[in-house]
Amino acid sequence: MATASSQACHLLLVLGPADIKQLALGHWQQMDGPYHALADYLLQQLTANTLEAAQSQRFEWQQGKVRLDVHYLPAPELLRQIMTPTQQRVSRWFWQQTDTNWLQACHLWQLARLSEDDAVICYQDNLLTAPLTQANLPQFRLELVSATDAQMMTSEAPDAFSLEQRQVLRRQHQAQLGHVPINPGSGRIAIIGGGLASAQLAYSLASRQRAFSLFCEDEQLAMAASGNRQGALYPLLTPEHDLLSRFYQHGFLLSRQRLAQIHGSYPVSHEFCGVLQTPHDARSAERLQALAEANFPAQLVSACSAAQANALANIAIDNNGLWYPNGGWIAPAELTAACMQAAGDFATVHLGHSVTDIQHRQDGWYLNVGNQQHGPFEQLILANGTGINQFADTKAQALSPFRGQVSHVPSTATLTALNTVLCAKGYFTPCHNKHHCLGASYIKNPRTLDYSDSEQVANLGQLQTSYPNQTWVDDVDISEQDARVGVRMVSRDHFPVVGLATDVEALKRLESDQHFSQGDKQAMADFWQQQNAPTISGLYLLGGLGSRGLCNGALAAEMLASQLCGEFLPCQQAMVEMLMPNRLWLRKLIRGKQIKW
Repeated sequence: MATASSQACHLLLVLGPADIKQLALGHWQQMDGPYHALADYLLQQLTANTLEAAQSQRFEWQQGKVRLDVHYLPAPELLRQIMTPTQQRVSRWFWQQTDTNWLQACHLWQLARLSEDDAVICYQDNLLTAPLTQANLPQFRLELVSATDAQMMTSEAPDAFSLEQRQVLRRQHQAQLGHVPINPGSGRIAIIGGGLASAQLAYSLASRQRAFSLFCEDEQLAMAASGNRQGALYPLLTPEHDLLSRFYQHGFLLSRQRLAQIHGSYPVSHEFCGVLQTPHDARSAERLQALAEANFPAQLVSACSAAQANALANIAIDNNGLWYPNGGWIAPAELTAACMQAAGDFATVHLGHSVTDIQHRQDGWYLNVGNQQHGPFEQLILANGTGINQFADTKAQALSPFRGQVSHVPSTATLTALNTVLCAKGYFTPCHNKHHCLGASYIKNPRTLDYSDSEQVANLGQLQTSYPNQTWVDDVDISEQDARVGVRMVSRDHFPVVGLATDVEALKRLESDQHFSQGDKQAMADFWQQQNAPTISGLYLLGGLGSRGLCNGALAAEMLASQLCGEFLPCQQAMVEMLMPNRLWLRKLIRGKQIKW
């Protein structure tokens, strides 16, 4: 367990086996001093909401001013997966004597890499039964004795050799991460957007007391894909428990926490009524069965019988499926507005400002809006959905637009009985403001955003296919031609893009200049993993949230805000790599494959 200094309170919790976790939290709860007040809350949150399969989790409370990162490390070697922040270091570690075997000398080096120069380890004797205080808790300083050894010493300050070795270790670690570019700053920030992605980032920046200017082309927020009346919230899972599944588990829980924080001051229509997912054909039935057998915790998802499905939905389903008890629906437009309200005076919002061009000069980024120019800004974030690749610097970003038409269905006495969100070939929400949402179409590279009769009929057809011979489906009336159309940007691997924009032209030149021996894929992989990835200075992307923005938006925003401020990241290195905008090119290059530009 460790604390990291910042304007707010940032805590880093590194957990080994489950019994060590309980011991660590139990001892922390006994502590006097500034951390004691957090113990009850943390124990409650960690007991109810932790998902060790996610490997990392970020918790936040007090409107994001207090953050806790939990990393589950079954093997101490995974300390290397915690990336070295540029502006933040651990100031105090808390450790138990019972797991000294878990922490060897080489792992102390990793602690030193993450620590302040004067950081201490509070090392507890497991025979100590009195409440822990600063007086009776032995404190040790980290000493790097040689290039292969490290130990905990009681000296007042680390010597010059120890400090130099820390810097060497940090440089070595960073040299291996050239393909994961992170470049924080402290200057002015501009965001181009106006939907849920930019609003979540606004909330994250405001919690760090970072002011920003938001430029939205519409006269009000959430006029594009974030403007739907209702959206389903539940995680995207895979039976393999891969990175995608872990990302969405992490994002799902953080989204719920953040909504609870915001809703207390800025009400957002939502209902955690659960989500019931049922198959609609043989292939989907096979997939859902695999998920049911994948040993996910019941708090996340569990199998349910046809009888249980009927009871949960309160209408006839008559099919086995999966139950997400903590899922539900949220009004995305209201959440967008609430996030911006919560940002308060840290936000300067320019509505009706369509940015037609962006230019980078020696003193920063400038934004052209009509005959006006705004700037300079040290950091510019594109969180503008379909407009993310409208500029010359970002036109080659590998994101594709998909149109979605959501049908608005008037409720009836029969439909009002629905208790949960239904997901099958499409989705159907419980009643809100006398209507249900039915959706959605999914059309790549749309030519128009006009209402479509054929998509309206197709939405109803999906529902009829998913719940055949159910009489309540007959009450679903689409004749009013009431619907809303939005376009979502989607990446090929279903991860968002979060981080510095790729300098595609420089990457092309770099690829063409390399000459490897034929078939030497290892040399190619080594080169691209260690090569500093070409990026565009100060230009960041936050996009590709697809149709899962309610689930992944908070985590993606926290990831980017942490990068912008040089803090500890909420995810481990492997996850960070999967979110970088350059991954879609570097993945091929590392594997020795040629890119078709």
